[in-house]
Amino acid sequence: MPRPLILFIHITAAMGVFAAMGIEGVALLQLRRASSLAQVQAAVNGLRLMQRVMALSALTLVLSGLYLAGSAWGWSVPWINLGFASLVAAAVLGGATTGRTIGRVQAGASDRASRSALDQLRAPLLGISYRTRIAMLIGIVYLMTVKPALGESLIVMAAATAVGLAFGLRCLRLPVTPLVEG
Repeated sequence: MPRPLILFIHITAAMGVFAAMGIEGVALLQLRRASSLAQVQAAVNGLRLMQRVMALSALTLVLSGLYLAGSAWGWSVPWINLGFASLVAAAVLGGATTGRTIGRVQAGASDRASRSALDQLRAPLLGISYRTRIAMLIGIVYLMTVKPALGESLIVMAAATAVGLAFGLRCLRLPVTPLVEG
């Protein structure tokens, strides 16, 4: 397949990853502001949509990235290795927080008895994870654009992760709308 086409697919997949992150951000905001179980369920549906968009986009991003790295630059380029490792780290963080929580509460969002499941959905950890992953993805885009040496790549990704985490910790102070029974 011609390299320009693969590059187009790669960029489109990256936009899909950011679109999925946008869907997740809206759904997390809806969860925090939800005052009824119906609103919680609508937000959970948004998170399920995000999972589907993210799965397809991330798979396409990784496969096209592997092709481009192997055919254009090789695996000895530091920014490629660090960018790929950071993408894997962001995926693991998302799976361990948002993905795991969605899996635990899929039935609980519509079950009035599952108050702890609803509390997990509205916990600050999801916002912290989300903001950290967004910052990591922005750092990866920087690496792909500037193609820095190893030292600068490490500094960029460490700084991006630290800024995302610091910004994410603000979620600990965000208000959560109480749920109204009935």
